[in-house]
Amino acid sequence: MTVSPDPANMPGQTSRATRPRVQRQNWHNTPGIGGKGSLVSDHVSRHAALGFACAALCSFAAGAQQLSYPARPMRIIVGFTPASSNDILARFVALKLSDRLGQQIVVDNRPGANGIIGTELTVKSTPDGHTLMLVSTSHTMNAAVNKLPFDPVKSLTPVAMLGAGALVLVANPSFPASTVKQLIDIAKAKPNAITYASAGTGGINHFGGALFARVANIQMTHIPYKGGAPALTDVIAGHVQLMFGSMPLTLNQI
Repeated sequence: MTVSPDPANMPGQTSRATRPRVQRQNWHNTPGIGGKGSLVSDHVSRHAALGFACAALCSFAAGAQQLSYPARPMRIIVGFTPASSNDILARFVALKLSDRLGQQIVVDNRPGANGIIGTELTVKSTPDGHTLMLVSTSHTMNAAVNKLPFDPVKSLTPVAMLGAGALVLVANPSFPASTVKQLIDIAKAKPNAITYASAGTGGINHFGGALFARVANIQMTHIPYKGGAPALTDVIAGHVQLMFGSMPLTLNQI
């Protein structure tokens, strides 16, 4: 999706998703996890996406400025760590945009607070179109669990929808369950004993795990990180047992 720049505001977000899959097992076929139109498939799946935002493109309004844009190197701010899903996509986009625009585009990782730190930096940047930000569904969720130093809608202007992806439930190989049903049985026998990692409190990984636990009527312990990459690293190392991760982040490890 592309929108016209609003000089009075700053760039925003979009939201979208696909159906999550669990250890190559469809939740629709899993006892106790609902079916078509269930809370898991219809609510989580509509909120996993990637949007593109930029600090208000005021320079686009003037014809002369359009002809000289971009006038200098640009940057894409990512509110998560390197090797996260947002970072992977941002670096791909930066490479292609740099070739087309003839300017260097730098990916600037500003992890922390589930993307809020990076978003605040974007909001405060000069609104001349040279600062962009890649946001995920977590941007739309932050307002529900945090008091934000900016308006997540009015402070940003959405530019384009870049992609959507599934959530995948992955586990450390030492985890005793090999199916979702076995996972649920273990969680019911030992409430809060199972830990799951996320890219930050209030993000899609966190909400995905919380929603899964609610639908399955179990309790798990949430362990937040500053990005998907360190979260997955600790799952691989066995420090945390599970993660509801994105396809770009987890696929190479499955």
